[in-house]
Amino acid sequence: MVTLAGSGAYSGEDFVSLDEGTTTEFFRDGIVPVTLAKNWPGYQLYEYEFAPFGHPSNLCIGTATAAVNGAELSLQPCGVNDQTLWLPETHDAVNGFEPIIAGSDTRATAPYVITAGSPGGALTTYEQASPERSSQLWEEIVGVL
Repeated sequence: MVTLAGSGAYSGEDFVSLDEGTTTEFFRDGIVPVTLAKNWPGYQLYEYEFAPFGHPSNLCIGTATAAVNGAELSLQPCGVNDQTLWLPETHDAVNGFEPIIAGSDTRATAPYVITAGSPGGALTTYEQASPERSSQLWEEIVGVL
């Protein structure tokens, strides 16, 4: 299970973002659903690899099954399927923060996005409520926090 903690100098808990290609490329290769490619054509897809102390683990944030309401995020093998692919939705950004859509999403409206619960609780996927819901908005920060 992947949980949300406060920021700090915890290099043993680092993740790196990996630019893997576009929705169009992944659809053409039969990896992502048509809904994702049709609604967000040409958008970049990323994997977020767990890299404790800067060492790649080949484990990425993902879901054990296709995204649904309440699916817990966990570490899954990178590069296997659409369950570790993520699409930052820049058009719904609010003050630099954006929802991150699951690569296995099959919904044209209210897509499944990474959602935070209470601190220390599991991150999940849940249908996007609105662009203003802060528990569904994310920002990538590079470097030491």
